[in-house]
Amino acid sequence: SLEKRLANSPMRQARCVRAPVRAIRRPQLSATVADWVMTATGCPDPAADLRGRYTTALGRERLLKRRFGLHAVMAGCAIKAGLAPTTNPVRGDVGTIRHDRQKLAAICLGERWAVKSSRGIDALKPDEIIFAWSVPHG
Repeated sequence: SLEKRLANSPMRQARCVRAPVRAIRRPQLSATVADWVMTATGCPDPAADLRGRYTTALGRERLLKRRFGLHAVMAGCAIKAGLAPTTNPVRGDVGTIRHDRQKLAAICLGERWAVKSSRGIDALKPDEIIFAWSVPHG
């Protein structure tokens, strides 16, 4: 069930906070989303070609620039995982959100979205859902 997979995923530590942008800036933001997609679907790692490619926030930003931004990276991973776009994301879906003028890779928890932060996993209410992909909930 979705609840069981969520309980065993990195989201189990999610806290509901309104985190400042400085707390969210951290390498490997989208790796948590890819980990969730692998947990939920059993697909091979859609971010395998990105892992280990950077160790700092500056390295992450350089990689994203070379790959045309976070949305393009997320879209590429979604295609590799066989995820379909959705305009009505539900709990367990993934996407790109905007929070405090920053684009973030995130996992839908309902009204809030889970993102990686310097404190672990935070649950934020996005200012905007830029794009989302449906993760099969079987």
